[in-house]
Amino acid sequence: MNYVLYASVPEDLEIHYYRAKEAITKIWDEALTNSKKGDDILTISSVDFAPTMGEKLVEYLEEIAYRCEEKGIHHKVILEKTGSYTLDRTIIQDIFPESVQMKLGATVEQMVYADTVAYIFPGKELFAITIHSKELSNHHSRIFYTLWNKMYQVG
Repeated sequence: MNYVLYASVPEDLEIHYYRAKEAITKIWDEALTNSKKGDDILTISSVDFAPTMGEKLVEYLEEIAYRCEEKGIHHKVILEKTGSYTLDRTIIQDIFPESVQMKLGATVEQMVYADTVAYIFPGKELFAITIHSKELSNHHSRIFYTLWNKMYQVG
C-alpha cells in the first residue's frame, strides 16, 4: 500500500513576482526596509545586473552599500567565481567588503533577508520571485553560512 503525504502550506506564506528592473529595485528596497540594525543580508551573486541597470549599476551598488552601513546591516556576498560579470569582481568586492569568491556553479542570484528568500533569474528578461517563509529563510541561511565558513577555513 502506498501513502502519499502532503505538507501543509503555511498560512503566512507569501510569494511575489517581479520583472526587469523592478526585480532588482523592489527586492533591494524590501530587504533594506525590512532589515534592522545587526541583521544580515546574505547574497549568492551570479547575475550580471549591468544589462538591466546600465551605467547606473556602480552608483546603485554604492547606494546599497551606503544604506546597509547607515542602518547597521551586514551584507555578506558570495560571488560566483565562474560567472560572467560586466563589472570586475574586485570593484564589487571594494563596494561590498564582506564578500568572497567561490566556484559554486550558481546561475541564479539568491538573497536571504528578514524571513524572505529571493531568487533573481537572468535571461532574455530578468525576473525574480520572493518567498516570505521563516523556515525557508532559515534553511538558506544555514547553507549560506556553511559555504561562507568553508571559504574562510580554506582561504
